[in-house]
Amino acid sequence: MPEDEVGSLGQETLKLLRALAVDTESVADAVRDAPDPDAPAPDHTGTEAGSQHVCTTSWCPVCQVVGFVKDNPEVVEEVALAALHLARTVRDAFEAATRTAAPADDEEETRP
Repeated sequence: MPEDEVGSLGQETLKLLRALAVDTESVADAVRDAPDPDAPAPDHTGTEAGSQHVCTTSWCPVCQVVGFVKDNPEVVEEVALAALHLARTVRDAFEAATRTAAPADDEEETRP
């Protein structure tokens, strides 16, 4: 049996948010260390791919996102940082709710 017991939904969510709220520097380092999106990818034979995807429609959301990220690589870091801040905010809200809910739980247990 594992040492960590499964807690309530709130406790498990808090554990998940703590794990997701990584240091801002490690997110920035991961973005900087990412491979160059403009470099051709190697194919299954180990040679560089000679063809690229050609979008036949101007409304293809995947192609629009890829094109935007290629033109604005700093967007990836900004989105990662925004997600990090969101995860930290939700984590802090859960911690605050857990702290205020804990005394109420203790009072109910002591009542006859």
